[in-house]
Amino acid sequence: MSEGKAAVLVAALGALLLTGSAALSSSGIRAYGEDAILKRISQEDNALCVKFGIASSSQSFGQCMADLADLRQRHVQLLKEYEWL
Repeated sequence: MSEGKAAVLVAALGALLLTGSAALSSSGIRAYGEDAILKRISQEDNALCVKFGIASSSQSFGQCMADLADLRQRHVQLLKEYEWL
């Protein structure tokens, strides 16, 4: 197979993978295990907010959970900037 044909094949496969990934994302189907991961993150965040003395029934509890999600996102961004992810 010539280099040109191989490049076209690789590009076509890449486009197919991107299309499939976009279709799954827009369909609402989550990757295997994603629900379990999100549940565990929520449980750990909940426990941390309670540990810091913020009752789950308080108004500030939602803000605590949001702040932890924001912190996690900033950590991911930092790791990406330094190409650790």
